[in-house]
Amino acid sequence: MRPIDMDRLLTERMKSKYYHLPNGDIAVPLIDIDNAPVVDAVPVVRCKDCNEYQDVHEWCKLHKVEMQPMDFCSYGECKDAVD
Repeated sequence: MRPIDMDRLLTERMKSKYYHLPNGDIAVPLIDIDNAPVVDAVPVVRCKDCNEYQDVHEWCKLHKVEMQPMDFCSYGECKDAVD
């Protein structure tokens, strides 16, 4: 998967009258989507999915602090990956 910067792609395309459809949608050729700029992103592991997270106490064993289920850090390892 290649996450693209759809906002940037659509901003460039909205300048052109050829991509506006009668219903208000914008048609973008597949070639433009293939050549779209990518976003600077990395996958993260949410605390609720991390091996170090204890659901009962909302506690991270690695950092020894309270964490919320949707928090994340760069050290997280997915429960499924650790077997």
